[in-house]
Amino acid sequence: MVTRCRSFRPHLHITPEARQALRRPFTPQMPAELLALRLVLPPLNALAFASLPRWARRMYGTPGIPLTDAATNVALRAAYESTGCRARCCTSRSWWPPAAVGAPAPGSVRTRPSGSG
Repeated sequence: MVTRCRSFRPHLHITPEARQALRRPFTPQMPAELLALRLVLPPLNALAFASLPRWARRMYGTPGIPLTDAATNVALRAAYESTGCRARCCTSRSWWPPAAVGAPAPGSVRTRPSGSG
């Protein structure tokens, strides 16, 4: 598969539409209720762009240097750690209230199923 992907690379090129698509996320048009996202989206978009392989970043005219890769790895790791720990905490069974994991909630009344002795 790597060989096949490398065979496509010489046929790829940047078009004006691709450049416009790259710029659009940095100045998004948003409804007034979501204007706070305008602060969050540009850094996320920059991280997504930096996650591209070096050859793809070079196609857009940006330097594809190893330092960018290292900084991107650190930023992605920090993002993972900051969100991953919270997700693990919130999905562990010990965090959820008993009613959410099948045990009766405190103070609830258990009834017998109909038809049982």
